[in-house]
Amino acid sequence: MSCTKHFLTFQWERHNWQRAVTHTARRSFRETDQWGRRVQSNDVTCHAQYVCSDCGAVRDGEECSCDPERAETCPVRVALIAEEREQEVSA
Repeated sequence: MSCTKHFLTFQWERHNWQRAVTHTARRSFRETDQWGRRVQSNDVTCHAQYVCSDCGAVRDGEECSCDPERAETCPVRVALIAEEREQEVSA
């Protein structure tokens, strides 16, 4: 299905973008708090893309970062992990 619309001499694209995570990684690093003490910090970083569910077009998204507790409940990240596990099992 094409997402390109035409009317008289005008042409435009109208996509149905869905966010998808393509890579995820856990990071652990040390940083300084407001009193100058070194503290351990953990977070999860993901790279997202947008995929049109109608025509399959892909556009690059962004990097996002959140704490590990929130990452475990992020539906887009959880979908990527489930897909990777499924591929490992079928291989």
